[in-house]
Amino acid sequence: MFRLSKLFFLLALLLLLPAAFALDAPVVSSDTHPPGVWGGTPIVFKWAAIAGATHYCFVLDSSAETVAPDCVPDTAAFTKRTDVDVPPKIRSDEYFFHIKSVSGSVSSSTTTYSIKLDIGGPPVPLLSATPNLDGSIDLSWTEAEDDASGVKAHEIYRCNLPNFGIYDEGVSLIVKVAGLSFNDSNNLWPGYAYYYKIRPIDNAGNLGQTSNEVRAITVAKCDLGISFSINLSDDKKHLLLGLRAVDKIAHGWLKATLPDGGIYTFFAEQVPFTDWNSEFDLNQTKEGVIQFYLSAKEFFGDNCDQNKEFIYDITSPVIQFASPKYNERVSETVALQVKAFDQGNFKSGIKSVDFFVDENNHWKSIGSGAEKG
Repeated sequence: MFRLSKLFFLLALLLLLPAAFALDAPVVSSDTHPPGVWGGTPIVFKWAAIAGATHYCFVLDSSAETVAPDCVPDTAAFTKRTDVDVPPKIRSDEYFFHIKSVSGSVSSSTTTYSIKLDIGGPPVPLLSATPNLDGSIDLSWTEAEDDASGVKAHEIYRCNLPNFGIYDEGVSLIVKVAGLSFNDSNNLWPGYAYYYKIRPIDNAGNLGQTSNEVRAITVAKCDLGISFSINLSDDKKHLLLGLRAVDKIAHGWLKATLPDGGIYTFFAEQVPFTDWNSEFDLNQTKEGVIQFYLSAKEFFGDNCDQNKEFIYDITSPVIQFASPKYNERVSETVALQVKAFDQGNFKSGIKSVDFFVDENNHWKSIGSGAEKG
């Protein structure tokens, strides 16, 4: 009887052993990708240590139906830690993190944790700027359709100089704003030119590329009606400057910042005037942006400041024939199509394209082209 009881005890113990060695499945969380929230990279998961587990097997895939990952190479990864930074994915999508606890030949059931992954920034918006009579500047832009998490906000950058990069010295990140417009009225001087770019951010925190650069000149709060003109002379070697006012400019000065950083003063505190003309010699000036600053006041003290810029572009444009092709045989009416590109770091743009035909070793003008995009 004693031997039979002992046998029953051993059988019961054997039946209880699998239950004693059962492992709990990990409870997964993620600070980088909380449930239901779009996230980018890195992708980090964590869990509490499971009693009795020697390691954990996991896999991240795009299937919610993945069965417990096999703990063999190329099928699942191993870790003895209680957190993991998984390699980045190549596309935005919903992914599933499958993990189980392991000890020898014993493993737990699988825990599946889903994430929403967005790895690309939003597309580039198209920006425009409009000055208002109150001295502010309205900015608006096209809606950037983000295929994954959607656009959360736009960073707006402002600078006093053209062709700026958002990390350049003197560039200000003035605001982060949702929506498709913003009114800038912060520390703007009347009659000054300001340059803007924006950069979108999606809901996963990914940064898009910066937009086109736009320029707007604030409205001067002044009754003088000053007209400030800058024109290039016919010989392309001088700037012709002119000031006209409906009433006398009582106090002021006119200066220019040259491309090499030098300052040139045209006049300072001269007698009150309504008309002024001058020339500026460009022979010793580098290619670049010349910034003109006019400080002017009415007799009653109202500020009439203005600034203007002149892009000094001495790099010639280039042109390519699109049609007809070189040596192509033509007859009847010939459609002429060209591609024209402005060159250099300071592009003033293409003003016109003139066409000529060779007649008896003499180039005869046949007209100017119309721009098509």
